[in-house]
Amino acid sequence: MKRSIITIFLLVVSLATQICAQKLPSAKITLHAKCEVSSAQPVTIGDIASVEAPAAAAGKIKDTVICTGPIPGSQRIVDAEYIRLKLNSLNTGCSVLISGAESVVLSGKSLKITSEQLEEAALQFVSGQTLSEEIGYGFSIQRTPKEIILPGGSNVEIQPKLTGRSVRPGANTVLLDVVADGKAVSKSSVTVLVKAVANVLVAGASIGQGTAVDAQNTKWEKRELTGSSEPIIMGKENADWVARRTIRAGAVITLADVELPSAIKSGDSIMLVVRCGGVSLTTTAQAKQSGRIGDNIRVRTEASNEELRARVVSSNAVEIVR
Repeated sequence: MKRSIITIFLLVVSLATQICAQKLPSAKITLHAKCEVSSAQPVTIGDIASVEAPAAAAGKIKDTVICTGPIPGSQRIVDAEYIRLKLNSLNTGCSVLISGAESVVLSGKSLKITSEQLEEAALQFVSGQTLSEEIGYGFSIQRTPKEIILPGGSNVEIQPKLTGRSVRPGANTVLLDVVADGKAVSKSSVTVLVKAVANVLVAGASIGQGTAVDAQNTKWEKRELTGSSEPIIMGKENADWVARRTIRAGAVITLADVELPSAIKSGDSIMLVVRCGGVSLTTTAQAKQSGRIGDNIRVRTEASNEELRARVVSSNAVEIVR
């Protein structure tokens, strides 16, 4: 008799369990194989899976936090079994079926600035700084920068600037400030090699100090300007130049090698004009220094033998304004 009662009880319990199970609504969770998520932010089931369930249960399931998003550019793997354990501790009021991927690969949302993008920003900046139309320029990257990874969703701008005052032939270092949403977030640098070629003035023979620099002792040659400081480019020459110092044959002539000849030489007899208001006084004097037009030189008046400083205004006159 007792055995019959126990058997009947177990049948009733089993039947009740089946009836309850049939009455429970079902929820289906389909896991995605890969998901991109916000870095350092909570990752929920709704971020990594599609959820089919009654509205109340669906909201609870979707809002269940699984982990924290990985840093930009890195990954984290979440197994389906871990998600199942999370849901078992949650009273969803549903029978839950998990399908889809066996594990979910989470990637931190990121914005990658490639080496090529950094190089292009530097090249565009340097090429925009060239000034002379008489010079042919070539540009190449001498040192490649590393890529930069930033959090996704940033409004990014690359701001280049030179370490030197201006672009010059040879190696130029360009600093790159990476600005995201108005704030500097990273720095990089690129070395750009600038090759400049132009027709420049070359000494055809040795030119002595004070000698006129003209067609008799110079020639034009196409040369690479790397290492040359202020070379004289075709179209920029001056017929009145003289050598400031001895220039060896074959050397590229620079602005530092030449000067305009003195309009007045030391020892010349010159005219001294003294102006005071609307009155002018003219007398003779002797130059005690050589000078070009615009230079202030020492002169000695012949009338009073007084030494004064006066400005050269022509090849035979100096002036004092008081």
